[in-house]
Amino acid sequence: MASGKGSLGWIVAGVLAVALVRSCGGNSDIATPPQPFASAEVGAASNPSPLEMYVQSKRLNCRSGKSVEAAIVERFAINDRVSVVEESAGWSRLAREPACWVASRYLAADRKVEERRPDPPAPRPVMAIRRGFSGGGGGCFANCSAARAAGAAPVYASDPGYCRRLDRDGDGVGCE
Repeated sequence: MASGKGSLGWIVAGVLAVALVRSCGGNSDIATPPQPFASAEVGAASNPSPLEMYVQSKRLNCRSGKSVEAAIVERFAINDRVSVVEESAGWSRLAREPACWVASRYLAADRKVEERRPDPPAPRPVMAIRRGFSGGGGGCFANCSAARAAGAAPVYASDPGYCRRLDRDGDGVGCE
């Protein structure tokens, strides 16, 4: 019985020695079982996961190098999502092939909320019949009294019947 306990101790010591040699990078001939967690940690340290960012500029050039003189490889628009794998000297390398770089200051973690632009003013209705409109030559009202009588005053530069002589101050609106 005493000899059985002693051999068990040597077996445990041998297993521990093999484990110690493997962890120190010893004999490569010994097969090691797969270790998913250890390899994931090593992979994470050498190749970090990409950081998801959003473009904050209306148009952003992705360049072949870390310089504004480098060739443009790709272009992005506002709120496009990109994956950053490296940052260096104010530039971010994106997870793309071929590799391309963007200025880091144009990226953010959140989408940019675009300001709502007001709707353009509705176009003025064009009068079907304009009395006093001289149809020949220049195509402009004879005078401001004729434009008012036709219900077209003030006459804008984009309207039929406008001409420069009806616009005293030259702002594009005649018969003010």
